[in-house]
Amino acid sequence: MKVFFIFSIVLIFSKNVLSQELPKLKISNSGVEYIVIKADSLTSQILYDKTLNWIKVYYKNPDKVLQSNITNEKIRISAFKENAWWYFPMGIKTSYHMDYNIEISFKDGKYKIDFYIGQFYTTDYAKTLFSYSSFFKSNGDVKNIYSDAIISIEETMNSIILNHFNYINGKIENDNW
Repeated sequence: MKVFFIFSIVLIFSKNVLSQELPKLKISNSGVEYIVIKADSLTSQILYDKTLNWIKVYYKNPDKVLQSNITNEKIRISAFKENAWWYFPMGIKTSYHMDYNIEISFKDGKYKIDFYIGQFYTTDYAKTLFSYSSFFKSNGDVKNIYSDAIISIEETMNSIILNHFNYINGKIENDNW
């Protein structure tokens, strides 16, 4: 019984140590804070190569989104996301598209993601006259009307990063051929 108890404790501890929770991108009035993701068994070259392959799979026009490419060090992506965020002015859901840039830097055992929010567009693809900084009060608090906007932008950013993370770790869904 004692051996079973010790084995159970070791198993629970090792599961917590081995499983990594993906850090989340958060938006503030000064932008998006970068995140660092551990990839202990992967070299910068493997991370770089897998990221290039992910771009080819994830984006419709990979040659157009790849803006900068420094072998085994850094990749910069410039892309567009439809219905990237929404909010509810006067109780009606209003969606917007957005441009964004992602810069991924590689080191052995980890990579860093810098996410930059660009221009917003209406559903008719007209540029808006505001940016994410419009969502915040001068003291840095979120304006009440934009609380859903912050949540939805963070969901969009983190879903892209999760897709990349899953690709890097071989967890991309099967096409069921």
